Amino acid sequence: MGKTTILILLFLIIACKAQNSDNLLKNKQMEYSFLNKYKDWEIDDNYFSSIDNTHKFYKKEDKRVKITLLETYSFIKESSVINPYSCIFVYDTKKEFLIASAKFFYNVEIGVGKQYDNIGKLIKEEDYDKGYSFSIENLVQKISNEYHINLEDIREEAFVKRRKEKDELYYEVHIKDK
Repeated sequence: MGKTTILILLFLIIACKAQNSDNLLKNKQMEYSFLNKYKDWEIDDNYFSSIDNTHKFYKKEDKRVKITLLETYSFIKESSVINPYSCIFVYDTKKEFLIASAKFFYNVEIGVGKQYDNIGKLIKEEDYDKGYSFSIENLVQKISNEYHINLEDIREEAFVKRRKEKDELYYEVHIKDK
């Protein structure tokens, strides 16, 4: 009787764990479905793919999105015509689940980049701000206070980079001469 009870309990535990994995995958697929999110966006006529039909461009208010559909992976870049922040998401094209995501400020990775496995479980995080003595928000405030330039407004025609020199991390800010 004891062996039968243990076998039944073991079977139930395995079945519950498999169901949780299936539910996690379904939830991630529903949450990150890149096709449904943009279904009410209009086509952005300012851009087009001249080579093939792998690139799609959409807009909604001040937001823009570029979707690159490849056989194995799809890439989505969400951006704005007002501010320099953007996000990139990488999906498994066939299964439509999120594989990786990262946030950018003037094409510089910021915040925490994330990677997921094939069931949607977070497997790796990378802190792109690690090692910098102050944050992007502090940099924006500093440039605003000292130079009266709003780095969060791309119409200011500024540009920000990060670089490493002799094991020191730096922000490099290019400002258009007014």
